[in-house]
Amino acid sequence: MHDQTFLTPQQASRTDEYLRTLAQRYDHAGVRLQAFFGRCCLATADCYTGPGGVDAARVHDDLAAYAHAIATDPNAGQLGLDPLLVAEADCMLRAAGLQTPALAIMTERIARELAAQPSQVSSMGRVRLVAARLRALGHNVKMAAPSSQAAGLMKRPPSWLSAPTAELTDMVDHLTADCTPLDAAQSHILSLIALAELRNYRVDIGCKVLRLVLQQGAIAEETVEALN
Repeated sequence: MHDQTFLTPQQASRTDEYLRTLAQRYDHAGVRLQAFFGRCCLATADCYTGPGGVDAARVHDDLAAYAHAIATDPNAGQLGLDPLLVAEADCMLRAAGLQTPALAIMTERIARELAAQPSQVSSMGRVRLVAARLRALGHNVKMAAPSSQAAGLMKRPPSWLSAPTAELTDMVDHLTADCTPLDAAQSHILSLIALAELRNYRVDIGCKVLRLVLQQGAIAEETVEALN
């Protein structure tokens, strides 16, 4: 990940407090999960913890309580939670040395549900990304191959510039799931896409594409401009 940061530890702490208040204010499991995901991103970054920064232990304790409530809820399957956020949060916390048993119960359930999906669903980028995160957590899940349409798009970088948003998003998930290293040309094209999307205030897809480049690609001038 790029080593540039935009928040001081104090600003990160205030952001964490805002997200904590948000989770307490809305009695909605999905909203609370999104808030906790954001808090995990802050609490597992060394540059945002420490004196005056985010209290990682409090984030962990809050999330553990939330996860326990979900894991013991008999109607948990009806809450519509995003499985990718659950798996990503568990991956981040484990990498930071913070074990959360209730999250492990949740990801085990997700792994069982994933195994029951038909091949058409399993070959989707987002589903493959969930599978990749579950495998990183030690779950014995299979990763299906990308759909033929996605595989074809992945082999034609110039066509990424004109690809429909849905296809581009799916492809980015495939590349992320496979941890595919991006060469300079691929990184350049994706950085241009991220920059254009962010300039058009499409923060969701812009950040998704930019994150892929920062994690698996080569930093170009357009990458830095998009990051700024």
